[in-house]
Amino acid sequence: MGNPMAEVYAAELYPKGVTNYSWYTPVAIAFPVIANWLANRSARSLSKVIGWGMLLAAAIATVLSTFTMAMVLLGAGAFGWLGLVVLTGKSRFARALGALVMIGMLLSFPTLYFFGSAFEATQFQVQKATRLLTGAVEMGLMDADETGRTEMFEGSMETFLKYPIFGAWGLATTYYFVGGHSSWADTLAWQGLFGLSLWLAFLSPSWKRGKRPLSVADGAAGGTLSWILLGVGGVLNPTLHSALGLLLIWLYDDSPIWRSRSNRFRANSDVEKG
Repeated sequence: MGNPMAEVYAAELYPKGVTNYSWYTPVAIAFPVIANWLANRSARSLSKVIGWGMLLAAAIATVLSTFTMAMVLLGAGAFGWLGLVVLTGKSRFARALGALVMIGMLLSFPTLYFFGSAFEATQFQVQKATRLLTGAVEMGLMDADETGRTEMFEGSMETFLKYPIFGAWGLATTYYFVGGHSSWADTLAWQGLFGLSLWLAFLSPSWKRGKRPLSVADGAAGGTLSWILLGVGGVLNPTLHSALGLLLIWLYDDSPIWRSRSNRFRANSDVEKG
């Protein structure tokens, strides 16, 4: 169950202030929705500066945490959201700034690799990424994955195939395996198609994005990207079961669907008060 290297990583990283990955993955998947909320929020400049500062501090902490999947999701979410700012933003300044940051991110990868190898705080990420990429080319992804996530995914899917309808929970009479690192495979293995359908039914109302689901100005883009990150990341990461990640998306999602519900709620409240 879980990452076979977890105890080794914990012994090395916990004394340096790095906590469990479950605190960093939510930052990665919620980055676009929080960024979109901050960009559209009509607040004083100081409040926005503080908000952006806290979000960037959380992003930097995620990068320095050495958790590869969280870093990948964070980078994909930030780059994707900036791309939508360039394409759908109303302000010329915002579009220009987004383009400059995207160019800076692309140009920074060689620099990050060089400096990452030079400093102790980031050597681990560079070494891990290098081993994974080199191994994937030479041996294939399955053999190169030293964390065992792909192996655990296969093991969980084997359990699902044995108990496809209701999963292994309450039905298995012999040993069964649930890896703990894939939201989709683990849900299928533990709860079967029935349990997965309940999860999807519970989450699906939040996926209604309105007519412009990728519009930064309309507020939907951030939530759209965060839900995509949660779904894609859930293949090899427990994103779907991250209570903090789901809470952050629900709190900061500002799509037209959510706004219309909020407006109806306010209107009903005003009628009752009147």
